[in-house]
Amino acid sequence: MRRPVLARRPAAADICPHTGRARLGYDRARALLDKYAGLDLHQLRHSAATHLGDAEVPLQLAPAAQPRAPLGRKAYR
Repeated sequence: MRRPVLARRPAAADICPHTGRARLGYDRARALLDKYAGLDLHQLRHSAATHLGDAEVPLQLAPAAQPRAPLGRKAYR
């Protein structure tokens, strides 16, 4: 039987300042979104950008939501 190993502590930048929990890795986030929401990360990114656009939030205020290529105000559903 294999013995459990100690998990290494995530870097300070990877800890959520509000909850104290570690941020999800790409693979874990992808698996959870697929299982519970039926989405993939690409769909989530585009739906977030669409909602910000609908709320007329300037993209300069939310750089993480900026698309990689100009999309206009096309809704992704």
